[in-house]
Amino acid sequence: MKDNETAQKVVIEQTKNERKIEFEKENDNLRAIFRKGHFTEDEYLRDLDSLNKQYSDVDENLKKADWYTEMMEILDITQTMKDIFLNPKSSKQSKREIMVKASSNLIWDEKNLYILSKKSINVLVEGIKGMKSKIPWFEPKKSFIQQGLNEKTGMFLPVFF
Repeated sequence: MKDNETAQKVVIEQTKNERKIEFEKENDNLRAIFRKGHFTEDEYLRDLDSLNKQYSDVDENLKKADWYTEMMEILDITQTMKDIFLNPKSSKQSKREIMVKASSNLIWDEKNLYILSKKSINVLVEGIKGMKSKIPWFEPKKSFIQQGLNEKTGMFLPVFF
């Protein structure tokens, strides 16, 4: 998927470069015709504005977000977060810093964990409720684990099958 996306970006960039060359040629032709006096300055400005609108996509910068790199950074942050929180020698400051780095919605004071902005949590809860109303089987209404199924089993003896 990443390779396909990269190939698409290359094709888009090539097309964009070709359109930029076309724009420059047409702009040069328009200026040459205007200099020869074939039309007035108002007509030239109108045609130039039309040409700029036609090739407006040439100057737009493509979003350079590389989702794969971003995903790997998030994984690194989560692994670092896990290491920091599981290490009993980690300082409060390091825990706070990693939560800030993860753009966390949480505030932790060593005893309690607070939600900074409840809006995102409410949106999540409302989304789950909406999915349950549209698709009743989205999440089971009641779930239970039978006794005896929570013991450790071998690799080829899965508990829930």
